[in-house]
Amino acid sequence: ATAVRLARQESDRSGRLCVPVFWLASEDHDLGEANHTFGTKSDGEIGRVSFRSGREGHELAGLPVDDQVIDSVERYFANLLPSGDERYARDAYLFDGEATFTNWVARSWMRLFAGTGLVIVEPALLRPAFGELFHQALQQRETIGELMANVAAELRGAGYRVPLDPKTAGTPFRIHSSGSRLRVSETAAAELSGISNSRELSTDAALRPIFADALLPNIAHVVGTSELGYHAMLKPLY
Repeated sequence: ATAVRLARQESDRSGRLCVPVFWLASEDHDLGEANHTFGTKSDGEIGRVSFRSGREGHELAGLPVDDQVIDSVERYFANLLPSGDERYARDAYLFDGEATFTNWVARSWMRLFAGTGLVIVEPALLRPAFGELFHQALQQRETIGELMANVAAELRGAGYRVPLDPKTAGTPFRIHSSGSRLRVSETAAAELSGISNSRELSTDAALRPIFADALLPNIAHVVGTSELGYHAMLKPLY
C-alpha cells in the first residue's frame, strides 16, 4: 500500500509514470517467515495464526495450498481480523484452485489492489537474464566476504546488530530439481561445476535488492524492519 501511494505521489511530482512493484518471494525457503500473521482478537489482545508444512528448506513456489493453509486463513478471518479491516472484501482471499501458495498470494494481492497499477514480479522468470550477476557473485566470493566482514565490524562498533552473516551474505543459492534450496558454498565442488545456467541459481537476501535494481530502475525500496537492517550492509555490494 505504501509503494502504491509513493508511486502516485512521485508520478504527480515528476510528471513521469512510476509503477509500484511487489517482489513475490516465491524463491524463499524460509517457511517460518511466510506461514503466519498477527491480528487483534475480540478481547483486544494480539493473536497469531499460522500453519505447518513438511516442505521446510524448499522454495515457497512449490508449497501447496492444503487444508492447513486454508484452515489458517479461515481462523484469521474468524478470530483475528484487525479492527476496521471489515471493509476489505474477504473474497480477495478466496481459494480458486491455484496449485501453489505463492500463486494464491499473488492472486489475492491482484484482487486487493485492482486498479492501482500494482505489478507482481515473479523472480524465477527473471533469472535467465542475470547469469552474469550470479557468476560475478561466485567469482568474487572472497572479496564480498571481506567487504561484508568490514561492514559487520562497523555496525557492531556503532552498537547495531549485524543482520546478515558476513561469511555467507552475497552468495547465491542453488535450487535443485526437488525444490530444495541450498547455498552454493554449502554444496559439493563437483556440483558447482555442474551449474550450467542461471535458472538453477537464486538470490539471497543481500543479492535480491541488487538483482531487482539491475532489472528495474528503482526510486525507492519499501521494506520491513528486517529488510531495512539488511540494507545497512549492502552499500559495498552495490
